[in-house]
Amino acid sequence: MAIFVLENAWPIETGKLPSGDITVWHPINIKVRVFVESVCRGRGYWNPRYNNWVVKTQFVNTVLSEIEASAKRIA
Repeated sequence: MAIFVLENAWPIETGKLPSGDITVWHPINIKVRVFVESVCRGRGYWNPRYNNWVVKTQFVNTVLSEIEASAKRIA
């Protein structure tokens, strides 16, 4: 769906699921984890099987807007 870069170094990747929910993945990095968790918590759940967040459909636009406000979209 989209790839964002936080602070010109750390990627945040999003993907769309058939349900309309989205996934939000980031590499292991404490700074990125804190940011992504703060955006996604209460709007979805952590999926340990795939090491990503799953954001519910009704929160997709809010989460993407918050990520775009702090990270640069590169794809």
